[in-house]
Amino acid sequence: WRLFNEDISPMPLGAHFNVMVPGTGSGLFRHVSSAANSSGWSTRLDDGSVNDLPERIVLATQNWSAGASVYNPHPIGVFYFAFGGPGSWYIMNADQQSGGEMPLNAGFNLYAQEASPNAFRVTATAADAAISTIRLDHPLLNGIPCAQVQATRLFDWDFGGPAPSVSGNFDVYYTGGRWRIYGSGGIPAGTRFNVL
Repeated sequence: WRLFNEDISPMPLGAHFNVMVPGTGSGLFRHVSSAANSSGWSTRLDDGSVNDLPERIVLATQNWSAGASVYNPHPIGVFYFAFGGPGSWYIMNADQQSGGEMPLNAGFNLYAQEASPNAFRVTATAADAAISTIRLDHPLLNGIPCAQVQATRLFDWDFGGPAPSVSGNFDVYYTGGRWRIYGSGGIPAGTRFNVL
C-alpha cells in the first residue's frame, strides 16, 4: 500500500498521515464509480450500511487500486440526499470545478457506523471560520496527542445546492491539548465534518 497525491504532485518531505485499518464487518466497503451510479461531480453509494441512513458517520478515501487505476485529482467529501423516497449517500468532488466531473471507474474505500462516543459530527462556528480552524473539544481526544483522528467533509444539500463547505484541502493537527481541523482555503461557518 502507498499514499500518493491524486494530481501526481511530489509528496512533501515530512508530510504526516493518520492511517486507519478498520476490522472486517458491516460498514466497511469499496465503491467504484460507473455510468449507472454517477452524475456530474458525484457518485451514489449503494450498501446496506448506509442506504436510507442519513445519520451515519461516513468516511471516504480515494483508492486508486479499487477501480480501474483512475486518477481523480480533486478533494472529496460526502453528502446524503433524499427526495420523495429512500435516500442515498454520495461521494462528491468538493471543488466542483468545471470539467471536474466524477470520473468513471474511480475507486474509494468507505467506512460507516452509527454515531457513538468515538464517531461524531462537528460544525464550524463563526469563530472557527475566522481562523479557518475547528477545535475538536472531545473527551476521547483532549490531551491525547497520539490519537489517530480521521475526518471527511460533509455537504448539506438542498434545492439551492450544497451549503458552504471546505472546497480545498484540509488537515488535522494537535496543539495546546486539542485536536483541530484546518482548512487551507478557509472553513466557512456551518461547514460540517464526520469525525472518527
